[in-house]
Amino acid sequence: MLVTGYSPYAVAHQLGVLCAETIYQGIYSGRLGVDPTVVLRTRRPKRRHRHLRQPTSDGNYLGAFTPIGERPTVVNAREVFGHWEGDLITGTANQSAIITLIERVTRYQVALTLPKGHSADHTMSRLTHWLDTHQAPVHSLTWDRGAELTRWNQLRDHHRITVYFCDPKSPWQRASNENANRQLRFWFPRRTDLSIYTQDDLNQACDIINTTPRRIHNNHTAQHLYHQHTRTHH
Repeated sequence: MLVTGYSPYAVAHQLGVLCAETIYQGIYSGRLGVDPTVVLRTRRPKRRHRHLRQPTSDGNYLGAFTPIGERPTVVNAREVFGHWEGDLITGTANQSAIITLIERVTRYQVALTLPKGHSADHTMSRLTHWLDTHQAPVHSLTWDRGAELTRWNQLRDHHRITVYFCDPKSPWQRASNENANRQLRFWFPRRTDLSIYTQDDLNQACDIINTTPRRIHNNHTAQHLYHQHTRTHH
């Protein structure tokens, strides 16, 4: 199961006898005879502390944006469905990218192709197209301070979405999205050309993630909870 993209937690849940940590330790110690850069979604050869990640830019070009410190308590506490986090994962030399989105309550994940590049205009065009065809509510979007979201005010003005930006060098403030990005790297590794992947490729990867039982959801899937909430809001 590991080689097909299922996480150690999902494997542990299926087997019913092991905890995920046991599987992680077996992978990283070599006892399971598998390469972590092959079977883990992060492709990471060894574990790394979150604070070793590279910082993001300071975002001075964003104008009068709304900082994450002004995000309401009900959003921070994941009490209301329809608040999202987003980011880009990039390929070789930052020449290609994929938009990643995750709903904060259900952890339901979406990935979007950027076939024309990840400039501010192309990123916003792809996001607005998704919003125009998306059925579930999107009340807010939390992003880091990347230049690709310079046109964020279009989301506010045309879709009535509040956009919150993380503090400088603080990607962990989008913790759900950061975790989702690490999982997607199993299918879309670093230092590869991400433009070769189709929307179907991205959908298939997200489908595996969204249909994996989650410990945080008492072994329900993100897809199950997401569909429950979308039915409630229709």
